[in-house]
Amino acid sequence: VLLVRACCQVDHSWQKSIVSHAMEVLREQVSGMMGTIAEKLKPGTDEFWMCLTPPLVYWLVAIYFDILDHSKNPYVIKHRVTRRDRGRENPVGRWAVIQRVILQHVLQTIVGVAVMLADPDHCSALAPKSWLQSGVQFVIAMFIMDAWQYWIHRAVHVNTWLYKHIHSVHHQLLITYAYGALYNNPIEAILLDTCGAGVAMYVSGMTCKMATAFFAFSTIKTVVDHSNYRFPLNPLHDLFPNSAAYHDVHHDIRGIKKNFSQPFFTFWDVLCGTYLDPTDFHLSQAELDAKVDADVSKAAAKAAITSPKASPAPKKAAPSPSPAKQRPTSPAKAGPQSPKMASPKPAAGATTSAVTPKTAPKTARKSAAAVRDVPPPSTGVTTRSRAAVSGQAQLTSCELEHSSGYQQQGWVASARCLMGETPVLAHAQASTAGVWEGVLGRGGTQVCSRLCMNMQQGVHAVHGFWQS
Repeated sequence: VLLVRACCQVDHSWQKSIVSHAMEVLREQVSGMMGTIAEKLKPGTDEFWMCLTPPLVYWLVAIYFDILDHSKNPYVIKHRVTRRDRGRENPVGRWAVIQRVILQHVLQTIVGVAVMLADPDHCSALAPKSWLQSGVQFVIAMFIMDAWQYWIHRAVHVNTWLYKHIHSVHHQLLITYAYGALYNNPIEAILLDTCGAGVAMYVSGMTCKMATAFFAFSTIKTVVDHSNYRFPLNPLHDLFPNSAAYHDVHHDIRGIKKNFSQPFFTFWDVLCGTYLDPTDFHLSQAELDAKVDADVSKAAAKAAITSPKASPAPKKAAPSPSPAKQRPTSPAKAGPQSPKMASPKPAAGATTSAVTPKTAPKTARKSAAAVRDVPPPSTGVTTRSRAAVSGQAQLTSCELEHSSGYQQQGWVASARCLMGETPVLAHAQASTAGVWEGVLGRGGTQVCSRLCMNMQQGVHAVHGFWQS
């Protein structure tokens, strides 16, 4: 009747009043919830530690095992869970795993706050229990959480759609590591882990302090089961049958339909026929010790082979020859001399020292360098000696111009020098015979003459192509 009467009115003020009343109620509810959150989540309260403890212990333990993962210490390597066949590597990067785990912790905190708002008096309503009662409740919560996670975990494996769209995210970690323990789809994260812990807390009837300890312990157990470390680096490994080695079998593609139990016991796998013994799946401790010792020995032997040898003791400098045994100095190094010392000739029957093609250019360059530093010859030097010295200097200058022509003047100038188109080689052609005959001998001079002719013909061809 009121609705009909309100609709018959000309002005619809009732609509405005309803909307304003709803906004006022909503504002009061939000302010009340914010007040409850601020009161319950004060640092030091039970609710505060229930929300903060699981993410805190997760990352502390994960960082500890991540440091071990980057260690190359043989003792650490000996206590890693090592498969006989490692299998495929992870298709997902570690940064993506970290982001997904942080998202799960945010969602987990939001759910915890929501439960606290729905039941704000839960922690204050429960009376403290004795240690015996708390211990019994703790064990009951462990069995409840194991049953919850086994059947949900098995369901997301058996059902193809659930595995493809939900649980396959977690199995991108074919090789597990500590901080990837909660790398899940957000739906699975809330359903399997967060709700499982909440159900165990309410069904067992434990207090909030005991629930905080239970959440922390189950979080630590989940991290160490994904860490792939044995005792003593993983203190919980041998305390429970459901260990890092046991769960590693499930993450391998060959055991993906086995070992669904987590995080404490394995009796559900035994009862339901999904148990797979990890003993033959991994290297035993004795086999791993022998493997690590062999690897250390190989590395030491390789380092000994590749390490630089000790440098030999420096040899004593050879004594300088006496003046009587010194060779006569060439005209280029001797400078202005008398006509008798202009062009010394080897004595009859003396053997000429052999000069290889590699040493001949070096000898010529050294002689040219010496000639450039010598002042012009005096009038006492013979015409042939002066021509020989001038020819050697000019020829070496042409050689130097050819060697540096590509960088300074271009290779065309070098080609012209070799073809005799520059004054340097034109002036030296008449006087090179004596110089090269003195350095290489008569036979060597003939060979070099043929070689120079072939080089000039080749340079002519290149220069002609360049000009065209």
